[in-house]
Amino acid sequence: MKNLLEKGRISTRQLAILIVFMTVGDSILILPSLTAEAADQNAWLSVILGGALAMPVLWIWGALARFYPQANLIEIVQSLLGKWLGGAVALYYSVYFFFVAAGLIRELGDFFTIQILAQTPLRAIHLLLLFVLAWGLAKGLEPIVRTGELFFPWFLLMLTALIVCLTPNLRPVNLKPFLSEGISPVLHGSLYVLVYPFAELVALLMVLPYVNRKANTKRDYYLAALFGGLIMLIIVLFSLLVLGPFLTSNQVYPTYALAKKVNIGNFLQRVEAVVAIIWVLSTFFKTAIHSYAFLLGMAETFKLQGYRRLIGPYVLLQFGMAYIITPNFTFYTDVLYKYWPFWDLTNALLLPLILLAAHAAGRKRTAVKA
Repeated sequence: MKNLLEKGRISTRQLAILIVFMTVGDSILILPSLTAEAADQNAWLSVILGGALAMPVLWIWGALARFYPQANLIEIVQSLLGKWLGGAVALYYSVYFFFVAAGLIRELGDFFTIQILAQTPLRAIHLLLLFVLAWGLAKGLEPIVRTGELFFPWFLLMLTALIVCLTPNLRPVNLKPFLSEGISPVLHGSLYVLVYPFAELVALLMVLPYVNRKANTKRDYYLAALFGGLIMLIIVLFSLLVLGPFLTSNQVYPTYALAKKVNIGNFLQRVEAVVAIIWVLSTFFKTAIHSYAFLLGMAETFKLQGYRRLIGPYVLLQFGMAYIITPNFTFYTDVLYKYWPFWDLTNALLLPLILLAAHAAGRKRTAVKA
């Protein structure tokens, strides 16, 4: 089952970098408030628990990739579920990738218009983002991932500098009392950790067939996800230690507010631009991979010769969808808090489990016939 629509190949190292970017993604700004809203000062425990719960989900995807090493998610779905049901589920997954990308583009636009370019029209921000995105998609998977590899050291350097500069502002008292309301709020908060940094990594199943696999590929696959989770643990923990649970849960972008607290000798101050760069980088690559997954999925579903001819219509659709997907930021965060997690879990956990069950049933039938 050799895919002919994508000729590019990426290394295990590049896959690991991509996983870190996608795990951090938009979560670096939205996750602290979501977890603190659910678990207050124990939100850091939610990150640990959510990361632990994500490992079996990653294993399920890894099993599918192991059973079908030359097939992406759409091809696996069509192979296991048949022409009609498989085609419908493949189209459903493509639509899911489209809406995740639309949400990410809207998040980028809202962030710029709320925090940085308040007088700039939202659609102007979207247009610029989509222009860069279309350029990357036209170049293909390999150039996108190589660009991520180029930016990754700077991403780590800026993140490390931010953490070091915030260290003098830590107040351990903000983490008390410990589990004052029991484990239920921590479990609630872990749902958001399982979903936003990890469940949306399901788009990687559209990329894994194009990885030049080595003996360490499986190990690096898990280590990269754990490293991304560690970054999120540090961000949530520092948000609580510096801002406190109340401000963390009530800030629109708590990590951005966190960067405003940096003050080294009344000289090094207001480094929130560092957070903006980190977030834009990670969110861009997450958006690019979901957009790529949509385009490739549509090309696979409708048996097209290539996906690049779809980039123009895709950009036009996203220009409209990113604007109308939500009336305002408050509505969007309410959807993220109450409803979106269950859609993500359906696509990242329930459907892959069904695919594994279909694979097992197919092997059993084959064994009986033999």
